[in-house]
Amino acid sequence: MVLNWSAAPGANSYNVMRSSTDGGPYAAIATGIANTTCTDTAITNGTIYYYVVTTLNANGESPDSNQATALVPLPGLCFNYTGNNFTLSWPASATSFSLYTTTDLTPPVAWLQVTSNIVNQGGTFTFSLPIDNGNNFFRLATP
Repeated sequence: MVLNWSAAPGANSYNVMRSSTDGGPYAAIATGIANTTCTDTAITNGTIYYYVVTTLNANGESPDSNQATALVPLPGLCFNYTGNNFTLSWPASATSFSLYTTTDLTPPVAWLQVTSNIVNQGGTFTFSLPIDNGNNFFRLATP
């Protein structure tokens, strides 16, 4: 998640703080930043985060900025086929998600985690299979 904000007059640096609760309490995720951009990599898909920024100068630290809210979207599962093969792909940043498969959607559905043949290709996980005559259903979910 890339965070940007407007420069504050007289600011020498900035502190960025995050909370998973609206209104805080906040914990620092970056301190002493010289520019007005920060990347938050310790986030979870499907989660709402709340951010505030403070400025630092010779007079000390400012009060918290107005709170900004960000929702980290759930990853999408993409499908592609070429010839007799199909490929599923999803963002490699979705590390808390796993690919599951089943051949029958009759309840109760028995989903099995796919643990082999998943490849990380330039920031995207991919899984390829030959197309056969059977039914194969897939989903991306957290364990």
